[in-house]
Amino acid sequence: MLRQEFTTGRITNPTNKHATGRICSEFLGRDKVGFAMTRVDIAAFLVSQLTDTRYTRAMPAISN
Repeated sequence: MLRQEFTTGRITNPTNKHATGRICSEFLGRDKVGFAMTRVDIAAFLVSQLTDTRYTRAMPAISN
């Protein structure tokens, strides 16, 4: 059986501002996470998950 690997980044308020380079990735209800995040930083986080196994099979909330 093939084991499926995934990471789902939960985003609440994407913005069109310039990249900040700051990415907060934590879990709702357990950690303090902000609301807004630039679309460029969202893309950077999602691309980084191709090789980063920290959030494999998890759904962290991400913000700037």
